[in-house]
Amino acid sequence: MGSRAAVTALPRRSHLRYRRPAIPEEEPVADTPVPIESMDFETLLKELSQSVERLERGNLPLEESIALYARGAELLKAARAVLDGAQARLEVLMSTPEGLATKALDPEEFLKER
Repeated sequence: MGSRAAVTALPRRSHLRYRRPAIPEEEPVADTPVPIESMDFETLLKELSQSVERLERGNLPLEESIALYARGAELLKAARAVLDGAQARLEVLMSTPEGLATKALDPEEFLKER
């Protein structure tokens, strides 16, 4: 009968299987958020940025989105207060007739701002 062409078995190529790309996991969210009053400016900005990123992804439940938005508004308010305080201190530095000379500040008054 007809000649059959010899079929050679190909080795299994398991290393060529499709692998789903890794999806970066969200950073775990603390159950009890850090009090805003204890944060420095850089920490405020970092948490605010993370909150904005999470909200922009759009994959949060409605209630969690609202809570995160409210927390972000508080963070923004605190960051603005820190910037306003820094601006006031700079205005004190720059307001002397001699130029960039410092004005004596009352330490108690300075600590109240913080």
